Amino acid sequence: MTIVAQLCLPVLGPLPPEKDQRELHAQTINELERLKQICPIDSEFARSPLSLEFRAHPEDEPLLKDKWKPQFQWRNYSLLNIYVDATACVAKIKCSTERGTDKFSDAEWESVCQEHAISVLEMEAHYLLLAANIARPGSLSVVGGYSFLNGQPIGETQAFFADDLFAAVQVSREKRWPQMPSPSLKETWEWLVASGALVDGVGVGRLGRALSALSQLTL
Repeated sequence: MTIVAQLCLPVLGPLPPEKDQRELHAQTINELERLKQICPIDSEFARSPLSLEFRAHPEDEPLLKDKWKPQFQWRNYSLLNIYVDATACVAKIKCSTERGTDKFSDAEWESVCQEHAISVLEMEAHYLLLAANIARPGSLSVVGGYSFLNGQPIGETQAFFADDLFAAVQVSREKRWPQMPSPSLKETWEWLVASGALVDGVGVGRLGRALSALSQLTL
């Protein structure tokens, strides 16, 4: 049986007065809509692609019926859905990890393996948000969302706030610091995948440590 893992991430729109940030936000959303699929960084999914789907309103997602409540009433929201075939990931953790029959029943062990797949997908989502805000700092934030396996609710996801990154870039421009390049989201993701700087959610080497430090600004 195919196991489909899904994250529903409510995307937080910039405040109306922030014209420059709203333009960056719109550019990033347009790129996400065009990407459709990306190769994951982690090998746990056996290179099954991550599928991206954008919805104009969280209310348009049937799985969020009776779940979705805006966190900030004065901000606009859209929705980013991320899907992946997690079948190989679940099978891999079953084969590579000692179950401990005295601790878990068959059903409990299945649940543990499936929740592991969700945690890997959540890491991939964090990487994607990080990549978007490397390409265009402050362009993409999400509030706490929801995770599902084959349409069944599993839990909630963490928020990712990037407004401070936008503010930092604005200050750097006022001080006339050298401007950073602005690669596309696709280029940034491909660079991140090829870098080998993120392994199992841990930064490796100088670049990995820099990325880990940057991600701390989004909590």
